[in-house]
Amino acid sequence: MRKREAVICEKEENIETQEKSLLTFLDLKFEPNKAKNFYSKTVKNLKVKLNEYIRLFEEYRGKYNKLTVKYTNLEQINTENKIENTRLKNENRKLRVALQIYKKSDSIVSNDIEYTP
Repeated sequence: MRKREAVICEKEENIETQEKSLLTFLDLKFEPNKAKNFYSKTVKNLKVKLNEYIRLFEEYRGKYNKLTVKYTNLEQINTENKIENTRLKNENRKLRVALQIYKKSDSIVSNDIEYTP
């Protein structure tokens, strides 16, 4: 029931809107001065909206460009950090090998030395 009432109300609103549009059209058709004013106001409003959209577009394009530069800088820093990380891993690996060699050579030397009191 409520859906049906909602559909009926919507249809009535559509009819009222169409009637208003038709009356406005007829007013404008038979009164040139009204039409001229109406259309000039409409054009001015559209120009204002267009200028606002252009301003917003420029603003967002500027923000996008700044974010692109930041992203590029972060990518460069990330690449540099990866290179440094790889270098440190290699250095760490070399130091571990050197430590193992040192431990082995120390144990070999300690085994060769005879203890004499």
